Amino acid sequence: MIIEYIRYNISENERSAFEAAYERACVSLDASPHCLAHELSRCHEEPQRYILRIEWDSLQGHLDGFRKSEVFRHFLEEVRPFIPRIEEMQHYEVGTRQSIYSTLGGAGPFFRLAKRMHELMREDDTIGPLFTHAAPTHVPHLGMWLVEVFGGPKLYSETLGDIGPILSRHANRDITEEQRAAFAACARRAVDEIVPPAQQSARDAIARYVEWGTHVAVSNSRPDHVADPGAGVPSWGWDSTS
Repeated sequence: MIIEYIRYNISENERSAFEAAYERACVSLDASPHCLAHELSRCHEEPQRYILRIEWDSLQGHLDGFRKSEVFRHFLEEVRPFIPRIEEMQHYEVGTRQSIYSTLGGAGPFFRLAKRMHELMREDDTIGPLFTHAAPTHVPHLGMWLVEVFGGPKLYSETLGDIGPILSRHANRDITEEQRAAFAACARRAVDEIVPPAQQSARDAIARYVEWGTHVAVSNSRPDHVADPGAGVPSWGWDSTS
C-alpha cells in the first residue's frame, strides 16, 4: 500500500465549491478497486489549508490502474478548477502502522464478529447443519483466534496450545466448494455488520483472510491430507494475501 497526500490552499470564497467538488469526485475514488480509503481534512488553525489523503493498493495501481481508467476522467473533471491551488502532491510509503486489532479498538469487535459469524452460519441453509451441534466454546475460541490472527495478544495459542484440535475437527469432512463459499459469504456479511464502513481497509484485510482461510480448511478436510499441527496461529496484516 502507498499513501498519496495532496495539500491545497483554498480561499474562503472557494471552500464551499471545493468541498462540493470533492464530494462528487469521491464517487470515482470509491469506484476504483485500487483506492482502499480516502479522507479530506481541513486545518483547524489555518482553515484555508486542506489535505486529501488517499490509500492506494500500490503506486502502479494509482498511476496505471486509476489514472488510466474511465473513472479518473470524472474525478479530474470535478477537481480540475482547484489544481492551481495544490501546494504538494506526493506519494508516501507506509512506515510503522497499528495492527488491525489495535485499529479496531481491541478484542471487543473480534468477539462480536465471532458471535455474529456463528449466528449467520447456523442460519445458513448450506452450512447450518454443520454448526447445529457446535460446542458451546466455539464462539469464544473463534474470538480468541481472530484476536491473535489480527495482531492482538496470543489468547488462543497461549491458552489453548497448538491448533491440533481445530485441524482434527476439519479432518475428513471433505468440505465442498459450495460449503466453503457459504462460510465465506456468512463471514463477509458479519464483517460488514461489525466493522464500521470507515474502516474499509480493515474490512478488506479480514475478507482476504477469510477467503484464504476457507481454502486452507478445504485442503485440511481432504481424506488424504496430512495437516501440520505445528503450523500455529497465522498472523495477518493489512497487506497479507496468504
